[in-house]
Amino acid sequence: PVEPDEVNSENNEATVHVKITKRSIKVLLIASAPTREYFYLVPGLLRDPIVELSCWLQTADVDYTQQGNNTLKRLPADQAEWMNYDVCILYDADPNKITTQQITGIENMVRKGGGLLIIAGRNHGLAKFIQVHAVKMRDLLPVEIDKNQLPNYFDTFEAPFDVERTPKGKGHPIMMASNDDKRNEAVWKTFPKFFWYHPVQRVKPTSIVLLEKKEDAGRLSKEGTCLMAIQRFGEGAVF
Repeated sequence: PVEPDEVNSENNEATVHVKITKRSIKVLLIASAPTREYFYLVPGLLRDPIVELSCWLQTADVDYTQQGNNTLKRLPADQAEWMNYDVCILYDADPNKITTQQITGIENMVRKGGGLLIIAGRNHGLAKFIQVHAVKMRDLLPVEIDKNQLPNYFDTFEAPFDVERTPKGKGHPIMMASNDDKRNEAVWKTFPKFFWYHPVQRVKPTSIVLLEKKEDAGRLSKEGTCLMAIQRFGEGAVF
């Protein structure tokens, strides 16, 4: 409706054409080793009726049958093959087993509307990615990583810590386990504590911090050791 104090009433109405297409989401999971988390994540994705999953286990034997709805014989080689996927998950992946052309394919896929989920792990971490694929990975990541901060394989973590959603994280769709606020809060209270996180130098200005250590809440998003962050990249997003 036009209000009496409006300067311009011509922008009160807009016509938008929306096309709704029901389709599946094609996901490519690349992992370095068959960890416990890997064996938890794969069945979880396979159970989702919308997800068409392809897996690539980097340490698998040559004659190993890769898991997923669509089994792979190799990783996509060019940009056209990468565009067949909607989401790529890099779970503690070994960057030395991913070529420059494949990183370019991932970047192009995300830039044109795809999603990239990067989960850091203790086998390889993210510092190796910055060392091997410096320019493109620095652009893709929503945080800045120290290329010299490699994982310490001999570290033991005895004391767990609590995590807390940031104010923006509490309202972000990714962090919603339920549309009901009370139920969502109840679900978050059931999550266990963490024993390890990947250090970051700082968060990029365009990124949204979703999760941080509870005792450092309000400080991490500024100084850069957040636990989860997301940023837009072209028409897609990187988490």
